[in-house]
Amino acid sequence: MHPKPNQTIVFDHVVTNTGGKFNSKTGVFTCPTQGVYAFSWTVYCSNGGYLISELVVNSRSVGDMLCSGQGDDNIRHTSSVAVVELNEGDRVYVRTHPIAVLNGVLWSGPTYLSSFSGWTVI
Repeated sequence: MHPKPNQTIVFDHVVTNTGGKFNSKTGVFTCPTQGVYAFSWTVYCSNGGYLISELVVNSRSVGDMLCSGQGDDNIRHTSSVAVVELNEGDRVYVRTHPIAVLNGVLWSGPTYLSSFSGWTVI
């Protein structure tokens, strides 16, 4: 995909969705119970390109990362982790940065799998 600023990244290939609280059509996880959760996400970007993604809770950024393939002749990836305290009903998702300039393609497929994971800590 060629993402635009402030675009939710939809991770539509679901491996595990215990409780069914991740919506693969919207890319949004809805918190079932209050607690501390950990989330990780990995994105692949095209060679020569770059993008900034961020983990969002209820429209508020709680973590971000830069994936840069500039100066490379192959696809690159970057991963990040954030630990957050959530309330029941909070919505968590990954999006592109709302104002940063993006250059390149976000990759996901059998060889280069961009991903989003979350789990309860306590």
